[in-house]
Amino acid sequence: MLYSSRMNDDANNVPVTTSGPVSPVPYGYAQAPARAVDPADSLGSWMVATLVSAIPLVGFIYLLVVAFGGTASVSRRNWARALFAWQLIFFGLVLLLMLTGGLTAFFSYNS
Repeated sequence: MLYSSRMNDDANNVPVTTSGPVSPVPYGYAQAPARAVDPADSLGSWMVATLVSAIPLVGFIYLLVVAFGGTASVSRRNWARALFAWQLIFFGLVLLLMLTGGLTAFFSYNS
């Protein structure tokens, strides 16, 4: 490991290490481990998942399977759970608006 003659001002004058063509890293800082790439998280698979989830009834069932099944990647499960939660929230809001609109129409017709 080679030490350069310059000092890193941000880390209380800790020497900066250099190791070939890689950019200098302050001594003592750990690098983040490389993440394993899951082939199920490719761009094409996300495009298909988004397309399928946009189909009204099929998408709802697909989100249930992905969110609560155990075969999807962690990121895909979290995405499906978040989208499923949004769908439940909007379904509740639409139901509330339909109920208030129906009651308003009912009482305005009868009076």
